[in-house]
Amino acid sequence: MGSELGDGTQARCQLARDAWLAPVKIEDPNVADRDHLEPALTLDLQRFLREERSFRRVSLLPGEPAPEDLILRFAFPRFEQTLIQCPGCNAWTVISMGMSANNMESWELHSKLGGRLRVERLTGEEIATSSLERSEDEATGRGVWRSPGPPSAIGLRAGLVRQLVYDACHAFPIGSAE
Repeated sequence: MGSELGDGTQARCQLARDAWLAPVKIEDPNVADRDHLEPALTLDLQRFLREERSFRRVSLLPGEPAPEDLILRFAFPRFEQTLIQCPGCNAWTVISMGMSANNMESWELHSKLGGRLRVERLTGEEIATSSLERSEDEATGRGVWRSPGPPSAIGLRAGLVRQLVYDACHAFPIGSAE
């Protein structure tokens, strides 16, 4: 079963260490339903990180990490996603493709995501950090369906998380990640 964040392709960074994922924090004050979204993202991130194989094993906190294990703390200071149904897109489809607008819904998703990863030792000592912002405009239904239903920014989130892990991994002081 694939995670909702990615396709499980090989990660660009591999550490022979076990990692423990702290609950994800969404710091964007405009996000509604944070109590539901944070736990869901935490589980998706765990599945994604396991599939990426950046670490030997990825477990969820709370738990009992060993002294040599890594603690991963993801935070999203920006988590903007605006989804609109695009009535003009349906008209474009009917005119250009001769298709009925009833056969296809068109959506536009405007996403701006900012993420931060802090990698710590069990003692709370910071080993590495990374941060990144990305944005994307995605539309579906313009003649060819790219995915069922409205767009979701899954690819944007996967790319953001993958790059955060990669940047943090390569920021490790020599010897600390071995």
